[in-house]
Amino acid sequence: MSNPKPRTDQLPKIKGFWKDAEGNTVETKAIKIPVYLEDKIKAYAQQLHAEEMAKQKAEQY
Repeated sequence: MSNPKPRTDQLPKIKGFWKDAEGNTVETKAIKIPVYLEDKIKAYAQQLHAEEMAKQKAEQY
């Protein structure tokens, strides 16, 4: 049976990598992928994110 009132104050605070144009952390989702593709998928996701953030910054000005 799960704990209905877990103590979360002792959990480590994790700083997210994924930030929007204003520097706020964006929502993420955990997915299952083949281990051998992990590095390629992560690099591609970071590239897409960087392009999207650059596009958003350009639209602000």
